[in-house]
Amino acid sequence: MDSESLQRSLRQEILFARRRIYEVGEATPLHSIILQEPELEIFVKREDLSPIHAYKWRGAYNRMALLSSEELAIGVVTASAGNHAQGV
Repeated sequence: MDSESLQRSLRQEILFARRRIYEVGEATPLHSIILQEPELEIFVKREDLSPIHAYKWRGAYNRMALLSSEELAIGVVTASAGNHAQGV
């Protein structure tokens, strides 16, 4: 697969993941902060407004949504006691 095909494929997968994720969760706002010194604009994604106050549920949910029925029957174990576990 050439570089251009790979980029198209990855972009498509990102769009599919976005669709899956936002079927169950809401987008969090993106705010811009302008600093005077140094003159700089910073963008801040407000993940503190998401259900578990973190972004990690998105990746966990997306992966879980891709599991086959056989994989779901076996089950899922997470070794996290934090945000990732809450996402799973």
